[in-house]
Amino acid sequence: MDRISLDEQLELLRGDEPETADARLAASQDEQKAERARKIQAFDAAVGARIRDVAPPQGLADQILTRINRESAASQTRKRRNFVIGGVGAALALTLVVVFSVWRWPDPNWNSSTVAAAAAKAYREARTWPSLDNPAPPFPGVPLRGSLVNGFQAFQFLNKPASGFRMLAPSGEHAVAIVVDSAWFPDDFDFSATYSVTRDVELEVRFLPVPGCDEVCIFVARDPKPFETKALIF
Repeated sequence: MDRISLDEQLELLRGDEPETADARLAASQDEQKAERARKIQAFDAAVGARIRDVAPPQGLADQILTRINRESAASQTRKRRNFVIGGVGAALALTLVVVFSVWRWPDPNWNSSTVAAAAAKAYREARTWPSLDNPAPPFPGVPLRGSLVNGFQAFQFLNKPASGFRMLAPSGEHAVAIVVDSAWFPDDFDFSATYSVTRDVELEVRFLPVPGCDEVCIFVARDPKPFETKALIF
């Protein structure tokens, strides 16, 4: 072996020493990690074995089933209660719709003679109606002189809500205007003027549609002329 070869070999040996130390250190650390991992696994296995060896409390299964049944029954009760409440609410809403619809249906008892007789009755009672000092709705825009209104009364006309206006001409002539919903009149109602006799007084009854709304003004007077707008000079 020549000298150059010996020097090279020594150099190579000196270069391996640090690497060998690092390798030993790494191997030592790996062994420590492996040992720690083995201890953790052994601990987990021991704990798991102890947990698996614990017997369930006496009657636990029955308690669980009882609780499940109780919660199921409570849930069914809530569902039934909500169903009943919802059903009652729906039924109430439907009832209100039906009642309102029936309430708005035409009344077959409303015919020309019946309405004229009821208007004549209101004509007799109008002198007792309160004056316009009390709140009153505006007089409808029909061909009657609204400035002649001097009394108002909300009342039942043939069992239907109505607004009654007492009218008094300068001559002392008396008249009544009754405003009702047009829905009360049957489709075959005769809206032409008619007459009614009360206490030997013949009264003329007219049916005047109220412009712009679903109402009819029933006007009754012994002599309508003084109350007609077209017959008066303003």
